Amino acid sequence: MYSDLENYAHDHGGWFPQSDKGPYDALQKLYPEYTAGQELAGLSGDVHNTIECLKKGDLLTSNLTSWVYVQGLKNSDNPKLAILWEARGGIYANGERDASEGHCVLLLNAEVGQISGVDWTNFLEHQERLRRAAFRSHGATNAASAPMGGRR
Repeated sequence: MYSDLENYAHDHGGWFPQSDKGPYDALQKLYPEYTAGQELAGLSGDVHNTIECLKKGDLLTSNLTSWVYVQGLKNSDNPKLAILWEARGGIYANGERDASEGHCVLLLNAEVGQISGVDWTNFLEHQERLRRAAFRSHGATNAASAPMGGRR
């Protein structure tokens, strides 16, 4: 997923996908040029229905993808910022079960990590501070003024 996002940013002046319609519409901008679609389902999303939706040109929704995507970031922002994470706790990046109910996260430095359920609230608060600092550094946008998108 990171390479798809990075390729998109490379072609768009360093910006990752953004949309006034929200984070799911922003993620959908990766299809079909940057991804075949299955990655957009997330770790616990509905791969088959996600691909069918994309092929028909329908909108990506939280019923299809399990990603929480943070739009409005640039590839030059703080490398410890998370650009997306698995909405459902308890799943590792490889799809195996995480007894700590942790969330798989993807950082701007391409690191994939697992944040335990116990640390999740602190992680989100820290990410919010990093995100606000990033937006201040490149000017406020509609995406910057909104709270982080998707499920927590």
